[in-house]
Amino acid sequence: MKKRSEPDADHRTLREKIIGLGERSIRKSYYPQLQQQFEEVEKARVFLRTMFETTPDSIWLLSADGTVLDANSAAVAVMECASAEAAVGRSISSLVAPEFREGFRAFSARVVAGQAGVLEYAFVGLNGTRRWLETHAAPLQSHPGGPPMQLAVTRDITQRKAADEALRQREEQYRLIFENSPVSLWEEDFSAVKRFFDSLKSQGIEDLGRYFEQDPEAVRACASRVRIVDVNRATLALVGASSKSEVLEGLPAMFTAESFAVFRKALECLWRGDTDMAADTEIQTLSGQRRQVTLGFSVCQGYEQTLSRVLVSLSDITERVEAAKRLHESEERLSLTLEATQVGVWDWDVREDRFYASPTYFTMLGYAPETHMLRSVWLERVHPEDRAQVRQQIENLLSGVSETYGYEARIRHADGSYRWMQVSGLAMERDHAGRASRLLGIRVDITARKTAEETLRQMNQELDRRVREKTADLKEKSAALESMNGKLEATNKELEAFVYSVSHDLRAPLRSIDGFSRALLEDYHEKLDDEGRDNLQRIRAGTARMGQLIDDMLALSRIQLEPMRIANTGLSEIAEAVVGELKRLEPGRSVEIVIAPNLAAMCDARFLRVAFENLLGNAWKFTSRTPRARIEVGVDAAGETPVFYVRDNGAGFDMQYARRLFGPFQRLHTTEEFPGTGIGLATVRRIVQRHGGRIWAESSVGNGATFYFTLGKTPDTAGE
Repeated sequence: MKKRSEPDADHRTLREKIIGLGERSIRKSYYPQLQQQFEEVEKARVFLRTMFETTPDSIWLLSADGTVLDANSAAVAVMECASAEAAVGRSISSLVAPEFREGFRAFSARVVAGQAGVLEYAFVGLNGTRRWLETHAAPLQSHPGGPPMQLAVTRDITQRKAADEALRQREEQYRLIFENSPVSLWEEDFSAVKRFFDSLKSQGIEDLGRYFEQDPEAVRACASRVRIVDVNRATLALVGASSKSEVLEGLPAMFTAESFAVFRKALECLWRGDTDMAADTEIQTLSGQRRQVTLGFSVCQGYEQTLSRVLVSLSDITERVEAAKRLHESEERLSLTLEATQVGVWDWDVREDRFYASPTYFTMLGYAPETHMLRSVWLERVHPEDRAQVRQQIENLLSGVSETYGYEARIRHADGSYRWMQVSGLAMERDHAGRASRLLGIRVDITARKTAEETLRQMNQELDRRVREKTADLKEKSAALESMNGKLEATNKELEAFVYSVSHDLRAPLRSIDGFSRALLEDYHEKLDDEGRDNLQRIRAGTARMGQLIDDMLALSRIQLEPMRIANTGLSEIAEAVVGELKRLEPGRSVEIVIAPNLAAMCDARFLRVAFENLLGNAWKFTSRTPRARIEVGVDAAGETPVFYVRDNGAGFDMQYARRLFGPFQRLHTTEEFPGTGIGLATVRRIVQRHGGRIWAESSVGNGATFYFTLGKTPDTAGE
């Protein structure tokens, strides 16, 4: 009996027929369509695989942990694997440069979590080649519910990175040069100015210069449109700023009328399409100081259309400009000096035989200035008698025998006369053989000097003749003078002996008269009447005056004949000593004495003692009737020579008799009023004269007197 689960053969045959019929029916109905779809899918697969393999970018199919599941040929090359099969199974993160590995893993984790992204990193192939890669990664699943994967499309950016690094280094270099340049550099943005230009051109304006003439304020408006991007340290030093912000904020103050004019030229250059310009101008520092500068203006390459990067340089040429100005002024002064002093300058190029000379060189001889003159021409103008000397001097200079030359010669004037000229020159250049190739020199008209020398020579001859005559005459007079000096010396000795003799011969009778008169008064005092006694008193007073007169005459004689001993002498001490002696003689007198301290002079102390005895003695005497007597000794040092004085407030005198004061035996008062011999002031005058000084007096009756005297620098030592 058959089991139900096992159909019989017929049943099986029937089933197979039915199934076969169904398959044939299905094939007939759906196979063409499936075949077409399959072919399209295959084409797409081949296309994608071809793209996958041929794309220049590396493509990796990675697992969640970064293991390579598939890689195209570019990726295999980057990994430096032998084949795609060798690449499969490798961890891609192991080939990432160590310093980027942690970042790469974090990036991969974000992609697996569903966040697509981009990462730049360094990658080291199996052979050690280091590359920069840029990976664009996205999450991927083979089918819903399948394991997460990563699709990484990677581009080799090594060249771009190298270019970026080169650019960075160039920028760093530029910044280094920019900051440390000794020239002031300004990086500026003119893009707003460019837009302003474009708006003007859209309005049909073609001539910017004419536009600025019609609207001068437009230049300032353009200046306000310029943006200062950066300045270097040299700029801070140039404008006197401590920081870059000071420069950016103080830019308007740096413009002057001249710098605005140059800025306008720069704008006109940009308008025409020029990218470079240079001009000299001036700026004003933040402290208000004007500086002369050379402005360089250059549009950086690649920014010609936008003008967003313009480099401006300012070179400080203030010292150069001032030096040029000083040089110009010096040249003008030299030219004026040469013209005023009639000095002709010449320059001879020996090789080219070109002779240049200043206008004065020609006009001083009446010729019109020439731009070129041959040697033969000016040599022909030299006086025939002087020509050989001139030729020899020039040849010595040319050949090197001498480095300089100079001569005095007569040169023909345009009017035919000859003028004396002094010519000096030197060799400025020499060739390899030592021969001068260029000479430089000056020519001065010395005709007046030569004329004066000739006149002086004639005068000297005349003077010599007269000197010889005078010398002979002087010899005769000198002999006569020596004879007279001998006689005078003998006379002085005789006078000295006479004075000595007289003083002794006169004193003996005077002593006798005085002695007998005193004896009569003592012995016969009671027998004599009043008139007799008075007569004897008069006799004694007369003998006393005669004795004093003899003493004064002897003193005057000694002053005239005795040698002087000059030394630095304290006059204040001498005056104090004399006043002390006067007070001792008249202790009852009350006189205010004022003596200036530290009075000193080069003089003979003995003679000055005599002078002060007479001057202070007179002051003491003539103040005897003054209630509040005052005597002052001082000095007026305002002038070159000190003026000493003795002043009192005594009786004084009438200035019309002042001439008589210093003569011997001259008195302005009677002996009854004020005693004296009239010799004292004559003695003082002689002392002052022997010291090379002078003495004078000022006074008025009843108002005292002042006696002034000086002591000269060359005392009279004739008595020595």
